[in-house]
Amino acid sequence: RGSSDDEKDGVKMKAVIFAEPGAVTQGHETGLLPGDRLLEVNGISVDDKSREEIIDMIKSSQDFVIVKVYMIS
Repeated sequence: RGSSDDEKDGVKMKAVIFAEPGAVTQGHETGLLPGDRLLEVNGISVDDKSREEIIDMIKSSQDFVIVKVYMIS
């Protein structure tokens, strides 16, 4: 989960820390949680991408990555 909230063009943005789903760091849940759905990486839909392709998309991002996530909570 994120550490900061921001709003851009009327869309609420939240920083996401990537970790294994459900991971706990210093008593706080981080990353994507089980059931959260990754929709886009840098504006590209990941519906038809494999896990490895998505990881490569994230790794190939330079200074930052923009993800669109449907959060269940």
